Amino acid sequence: MVINLAAQAGVRDSLENPRAYIQSNLDGFFNILEASEQHGVQDFTYASSSSVYGNNEKTPFKVISKQT
Repeated sequence: MVINLAAQAGVRDSLENPRAYIQSNLDGFFNILEASEQHGVQDFTYASSSSVYGNNEKTPFKVISKQT
């Protein structure tokens, strides 16, 4: 099982240095997904920062993905 809670948070950082933000968050997350697949991880859980969802007042946020 993998639980990923890591991310570079902060909207301001993403505007001031978008390449570093992309590398840290997207490339890093992709690498974790790839390694999980290569090692046969069956369960993968992640949590995202509020900056992904913006100023939405509806909570909690929840995404469920099921394999078919």
